[in-house]
Amino acid sequence: MKSPIKSAFSGWKIALAIIIGLSISCWMLYRSISQVYFIEVNDGSGTHSWIDGNDNDQLDIHDVTDFKLDDNGNYREQTVSDALGQVNWTLSS
Repeated sequence: MKSPIKSAFSGWKIALAIIIGLSISCWMLYRSISQVYFIEVNDGSGTHSWIDGNDNDQLDIHDVTDFKLDDNGNYREQTVSDALGQVNWTLSS
């Protein structure tokens, strides 16, 4: 007769738990890297303008409703993956 502990920790149950955990972790990482936020740039060189879409008189760089498309705006849309792509990853001595 198998012990209840041995059957509770069978190989497929452990593998299933690991696969579910890794899937959730990958999804959370993807969501955080692809999150859009706005950065302030020189006047007229941006792609968006702040319009306070939620009427709270506060600039929220993560709220897309606070910005509208404007060729002469002073904010630009950016994601974390865009920011990471602009980093100089070389080591200098």
